Amino acid sequence: MKIIDVNEKTYVICHMLQSIDGKISGKFFQEPVIRSLSQLYGKMSQEYNADALVYGSVTANEIFIHDQSVDLRAFSNQQIERKDFISFNGKSKWLVVIDPMGSLAWNNQSLSHKRLKDKNVIEVLSEKVPDEYLAYLRTLGVSYIFAGKEYLSMKTVLEKLGNEFHIEKVLLQGDGIVNESFANEGLIDEISLIIAPIIDGESNVPTSFESGTLKHPAIRLSNYHLIKTQILHHSGLWLNYVKNTNIL
Repeated sequence: MKIIDVNEKTYVICHMLQSIDGKISGKFFQEPVIRSLSQLYGKMSQEYNADALVYGSVTANEIFIHDQSVDLRAFSNQQIERKDFISFNGKSKWLVVIDPMGSLAWNNQSLSHKRLKDKNVIEVLSEKVPDEYLAYLRTLGVSYIFAGKEYLSMKTVLEKLGNEFHIEKVLLQGDGIVNESFANEGLIDEISLIIAPIIDGESNVPTSFESGTLKHPAIRLSNYHLIKTQILHHSGLWLNYVKNTNIL
């Protein structure tokens, strides 16, 4: 088993498609130019060839769960120790979902989604998650790891992904709060932004990086070098940054 030491960690890439003003969802995503850039975005995601994708619970719900509620009545009166649960089912890659309180109603249908054809699911939980939810995940063969009590530690998440699942490269996609949580701990090694030539202008719309309840109180700022730029079709723009390791 590969062990991640203090000088080595899972490599983190944040790959996002956004408007000029940083929005990552909204009505403008129905525009033809966005649909075209979305195809390129997906192609680039595959070319990164990451071992795992990392979603927030909101993104996972939109894609896989569709607001179904969790019925835990069959798992009442369960008492389960707060230890990580690892389930391998022969698939080569992983979907990691940051879901602190266990809100997602996974079932056999959602776990058979075409986007999970080659992926196992890992739920990242806080230690406050109900015992019933842990029992529920176990019956589905869904792995879970604990990453904190009051706040989730993304450093802990990366250590466990490397040590317990042999994951060496992850791709952050689709959730500004999750992205900010990794950035807040100085853990993002590379940023890939596709910028669509649209200004959304709406308030209360998610952006690529935003604070939220996942945020750990300790803030570590990172500086980045711009290493690549590319003008895309339909006036889209790709910006590629890597962390400046010379600035503390």
